[in-house]
Amino acid sequence: MPKEEISLLTSRWTPLKPHPVQQAFYSSQKRFCIAHAGRRAGKTELSKRRLIRRALTCCLPDGRFIFGAPTHRQAVDIFWEDALALLPRWAFRSSDVSKSYRRIRLKNNATIEVSGLDVPARIEGPPVDHFVGDEFGNMHPDVWGLHVRPALSTLGRSGTADLIGVPEGRNHYFVLTQEAAGKEDWGVYTWKTEEINPEEAVKARGDLDVLSYQQEYEGEFVSFRGRAYYAFDAELNCPPEGIRVVYDPRHPLVFCFDFNRVPGNCVVLQELPAPDWLKLRNCGQDRGLVTCVIGEVFLEQDSNTEIVCDRLIRDWSHHQGPVRLHGDATGGAKTSSGVSGSDWDIIDAKLGKAFNLFNEYPRSNPPIRVRINSVNTRLRSADGYIGCVIDRKGCPKLIRDLEAVACDDRGDIEKIGGSMLTHISDGFGYYLAEEHPFGGGSTITVREV
Repeated sequence: MPKEEISLLTSRWTPLKPHPVQQAFYSSQKRFCIAHAGRRAGKTELSKRRLIRRALTCCLPDGRFIFGAPTHRQAVDIFWEDALALLPRWAFRSSDVSKSYRRIRLKNNATIEVSGLDVPARIEGPPVDHFVGDEFGNMHPDVWGLHVRPALSTLGRSGTADLIGVPEGRNHYFVLTQEAAGKEDWGVYTWKTEEINPEEAVKARGDLDVLSYQQEYEGEFVSFRGRAYYAFDAELNCPPEGIRVVYDPRHPLVFCFDFNRVPGNCVVLQELPAPDWLKLRNCGQDRGLVTCVIGEVFLEQDSNTEIVCDRLIRDWSHHQGPVRLHGDATGGAKTSSGVSGSDWDIIDAKLGKAFNLFNEYPRSNPPIRVRINSVNTRLRSADGYIGCVIDRKGCPKLIRDLEAVACDDRGDIEKIGGSMLTHISDGFGYYLAEEHPFGGGSTITVREV
């Protein structure tokens, strides 16, 4: 069936914004295509149309076409409803739609399946004629070589594939893309979100740090090896020489905990209007309150949760306004306290006598990469806006962490046994992941004590 006719089959086939690389991908005759592009840039939509077009024009008696994603739930959410909307009603019977198996049998006897690759065996069995793997960077590294590629290799029936998604560091997706370059059977295509959706790209630059923006919206394979908190710059995030980040008794105080026997630690901060010196650094921009880190507790010997609380009471009991608690969700278990009750139970009991407390710690911790990205974005977003300032004199250990904590290639924090690094910045990160989550928005659940 001619491509021109396919585009008129249902109202779901709306015209797409012309783009040369997208068009090259859509019309590609390469056996295997990689499209690593920015979010909301159209790569998934193009792959849906490519698979539907192939299925409708299939001449094999038992054609098999699969939409895949890292999990079955993802695959259903991404593909199922759109697959039904893209298919013309004359191409299949309602009785040939299996919602339980997420399978559609067309009148030409080809089948379209929606499948999660969390169980790779789902696609094994009959030959596969075309496979779309969305969020390919999040799939298990062995999925392609051990499961998908063999399913496309039936003698006399060479299957094709589109491997699409936003890069995830320099993992198996990056390696496969590097290996594909220059191979006759492979086509590699990439384009930026701003080329398709410039307004969304501009908004994202204010919500993400530089490296995350390059990965998520420019489709680049970014290496996160090196400093975990690469956005921190003392010349930008700390006050000029001789100036302090000032405590304001009129605003809520925030305690951010990470639970360890050694070091016992807590970050103390407030959300305050930007000081004049920061407004100058932000070229006059004002996006509301900024995160002002004014103090810390860092005890390297003989510490536990009670002792950290005692130090906070000693230093901040004069504060009359609300005190908000953030930190490690695992404090709900009996860990570093050294006495009966969870860490959070001890904090509630100790600090509740001295402060007007509001518990805002999460029920579960965010992924490490999300936490790191949240910190970097608040320190300095991709458009250069500084949303966090840290007092040099009051927070030397936090500053040391921000300058020294390292990441591996996947962006996970490197933990070194016996090191005092990572702990205090972890507590700081739990707060930012809740109050200023990566990509914008808020996920706080307030529980008053």
